[in-house]
Amino acid sequence: TLTMNGYRFIPEKLSLYAYEYIISAGENILRSYGVTIVVTVTGTIIGLLLTGTYAYALSRKTYAYRKFFTTVITIPMLFSGGMIANYLIVTKVLMLKDSLWALILPLCLNSFNIIVLRTFFKTSIPDAVVESAKIDGASEWRLFFQIVIPMALPGLATIGLFLTLGYWNDWFNAMMYMDNRDLIPLQYLLIQIESSIDWLASNKAAMGVDGITAAANMPKETIKMAIVVISTLPIIFAYPFFQRYFVNGLKIRMKSQIWKRLAAAGLAVVMTAGLLTGCGKKTETNSNGEEIVELTWWQIGDAQKDQGAVLEKVNEYIAEKIGVKLKINTAGWGDYDQKMQVVINTGDDWDLCFTCSWANNYLQNANKGAFLQIDDYIKDTDMYKNIDERFWEAAQVQGKTYGVPSEKEIGSMPMWVFTKEYVDKYDIPVEELKSLEDLEPWLKVIKENEPDVVPMYLTSSYSAPIYMDLIQNPVGIEYGDDTLTVKNLFETEKMKSTLQTMRKYYLEGYINKDAATASDDKSVKRFVTKGDGQPFAELVWGKDLGYEVVATPIMDTYVTNISARGALTAINAQTDYPEKAVELLNLINTDEYLRNLLNYGIEGEHWDKVDVSEDEKAEAQGKPYVYENKIKLNEETRKNYSVSYWVQGGLFNTYVLENEPIDKWATFKEFNTASVEAPSFGFDFDLEPVSTEVAGFGNVLDEFGKSLYTGSVDPEEYLPKLQEKLEATGIDKVIEEMQKQIDEWKSSK
Repeated sequence: TLTMNGYRFIPEKLSLYAYEYIISAGENILRSYGVTIVVTVTGTIIGLLLTGTYAYALSRKTYAYRKFFTTVITIPMLFSGGMIANYLIVTKVLMLKDSLWALILPLCLNSFNIIVLRTFFKTSIPDAVVESAKIDGASEWRLFFQIVIPMALPGLATIGLFLTLGYWNDWFNAMMYMDNRDLIPLQYLLIQIESSIDWLASNKAAMGVDGITAAANMPKETIKMAIVVISTLPIIFAYPFFQRYFVNGLKIRMKSQIWKRLAAAGLAVVMTAGLLTGCGKKTETNSNGEEIVELTWWQIGDAQKDQGAVLEKVNEYIAEKIGVKLKINTAGWGDYDQKMQVVINTGDDWDLCFTCSWANNYLQNANKGAFLQIDDYIKDTDMYKNIDERFWEAAQVQGKTYGVPSEKEIGSMPMWVFTKEYVDKYDIPVEELKSLEDLEPWLKVIKENEPDVVPMYLTSSYSAPIYMDLIQNPVGIEYGDDTLTVKNLFETEKMKSTLQTMRKYYLEGYINKDAATASDDKSVKRFVTKGDGQPFAELVWGKDLGYEVVATPIMDTYVTNISARGALTAINAQTDYPEKAVELLNLINTDEYLRNLLNYGIEGEHWDKVDVSEDEKAEAQGKPYVYENKIKLNEETRKNYSVSYWVQGGLFNTYVLENEPIDKWATFKEFNTASVEAPSFGFDFDLEPVSTEVAGFGNVLDEFGKSLYTGSVDPEEYLPKLQEKLEATGIDKVIEEMQKQIDEWKSSK
């Protein structure tokens, strides 16, 4: 409704779905609320104590070192050590990683707050009152707590409010210092939910069918408003507390018992926070007397409720098998890139991580030495022999291997996706419909005979069929071009013709008018749309839409570096256990029990085995990757453990679901074998000489791409504008540099 009708004061339809989506996190939300409350209360109390005592000392003219300590607090206002220095101090010096103190201490003392409160003390606490108390025999502590504080309530309440808001709204420190999902505060959890939704909606094509499924039914706009309400309501209710003390402070009286109670409450909270810090490690051995080492594995995706239970089973198995225990850290879809930059650049402790062409960039990290070269470690492993050699070829950077690929679909297969109801009704030969132009007569039929159906339903994530390897969008090499001539996508005759056809379809009314801005609305009846798929993708799309669809490939499936680097696991170049890390990955990619445990969860709890009919077994006889059973997911518990299958390893040694053919992976293998290598497969473009120019492409494509691809604007008018901006950005320089590098690569082959 929001996407279709925009923002309205009175909504067309009242829906609480965005709140339901957030609250579906269940106990995670409650736990994060608890963490935030503990951190906010503890931090505010400690911050007030430290700020108050520091500011009071600076306000006293008789304090001999006040100029020195004023200088000390002024320096951080002008100069900062930077993110990496802060990270190293908190994690390596203070050893506060995965401790609530990492959320409390960095914010409890602030130069600005000290200066504000110092000024308040100087102007509000008369020297005569202080001297009188001293004459009466008051110590400095008694003077501060029983005389100064009651007179300074308005100033303290103001600083307390600043501190409370700072702690309540803080998410960055959690992103930096928290790997333990149980210690994530509310704001960071909500940001993870929002950023994951935004990321999945923007990158679902790169993730294939899994991405399309994950992006479905997500309240991409309304969730932002729900997050604002959930995060601000508690602090709104807390504000009257501070307002009360603003008023009462003016009376310059307050009973000391209140402060004693607050101090006692603060001490209790601090002690509670201290109990949540981690413990040290113990040396363990398995039944063979082999020392068990712990490996930390960073993975992309949301944390799962039952991850701990599954990991316990995993560790029981692999500890005996290979002497390894596994610790899995996760970062949300939208946070993973940023989190891994911090983890890698600060020298944090980790052993394995998920990497690919579209997240935690494999090429860049391999080039800068973050990943371990593993050629000598993998050459004798079973996984090296079993995984398609083209995956290993794609994993090479300058002739060296830095990651273990997850064997799945190797190529990119854009498809037209048709609603089966209309295909059957009008006897449409979908297997013959390949090009954009092939659709025209049938779009016309639907337009004339089905007034409630959108003939060609498109959304803002749509891109027209592209017949080239976009090495650096919009620059690349056309499929089938063995001369390896680098071109601007929008200068190719194929793309110019495609944009003209899209404009024609838009004007004929075949395309929905809001295509350039629309999000997928499954209630919209459609005849055809475009999807980026793989074998049996129509089963997933049909389940998502709620009705049957049929799909046909638009072009041959091509293998590029981007498609073949869709999922890999890399090993830290600084790991203490390179052999064990490779041994673990080999076991995951060859051990049927372990792979399915990681993939689906615990048998009997998250899934059960299902028998395969004799007829289906007979049809699959002799095919590879065919198992004795299928599985049925437990509808009640599957939501507690649902990971993206390709993050942890290859797919071909996982069981298929009960609604899938038993020879699914054999079909995938055939699909991979039939995929055609793009002429540019194996070429890596070094961005360094033209990084500035490339950085500007995104803004230009955001401005013109969606409207041009969907036919919403006239390409005769807007394509020249796009070209002009690309030229101003420096696209000719990028083409020249890429051509130079690819010529050198070609000559070296």
